[in-house]
Amino acid sequence: MTDSEKLEIQAYIDDTVKKTVQELKKNGLISADPKNGYEETVSKIKAYYQNDKDDESITKALDALKDDAYFDIIPLYYLSNQTIEHIASMYNVDTSTITRNKKRLCMEIYKLMTN
Repeated sequence: MTDSEKLEIQAYIDDTVKKTVQELKKNGLISADPKNGYEETVSKIKAYYQNDKDDESITKALDALKDDAYFDIIPLYYLSNQTIEHIASMYNVDTSTITRNKKRLCMEIYKLMTN
């Protein structure tokens, strides 16, 4: 492979990465802020369950997601302090399924709170 071909491939990769990051930012899946939407939402959910559920935006977001098949992960993890392993055994799934859906639900909550 020539140097020119290598540069062309690298330019293609760089362009693809740039477009992907822009699309993720546009959809609210990542942010330029070091404390992204997921971390911010986790902090708010923890505070919500510790402070007698006094955040109306989280209450509305949770209510909107209550029919999700994995919704119970949120109160089990953040209110009842259940481990990922315990929740996975309750759902009879792998821990990665619980972790993935916990993050997905947190990001849905974030989107609902910011829209």
